[in-house]
Amino acid sequence: MQPRANYFGLSMVGAIGGGEYLKMENAGGGVAYSYAIQQADGSTTGVLINQNNPETAAQTKVTLKLPNIPATGTMTQMKGSSYSAHDGVAIDGAAGAPKADSERPAPMNFKPGVQSQTFSFTAGTVTIMNFTY
Repeated sequence: MQPRANYFGLSMVGAIGGGEYLKMENAGGGVAYSYAIQQADGSTTGVLINQNNPETAAQTKVTLKLPNIPATGTMTQMKGSSYSAHDGVAIDGAAGAPKADSERPAPMNFKPGVQSQTFSFTAGTVTIMNFTY
């Protein structure tokens, strides 16, 4: 057996845990989907699936207005070697399951204490972020 994109995707979803979905408003173009989950511990998990073609699309700029003032943020991201890759996918730059939340880096340009955060996401990626308050 060899891990493929769907295995890595399922391992990332499994690491999210349970919670209540939050209502989100999405605006803009391209093929991107987002979800937010309120965790039992009060943290918020955001998922962004950027299905734009990385060979032709620029990064997607996303602004998140969090439900509270964040103290910390972590991020994990899956990307493939190409838009249609089934093999050669990586989570945080390495082949393997996602790291524990406590071992993940902060999202790029994360600003503690600021409720609205803006991030740029590379096309062809799945990104999971968790924010504590």
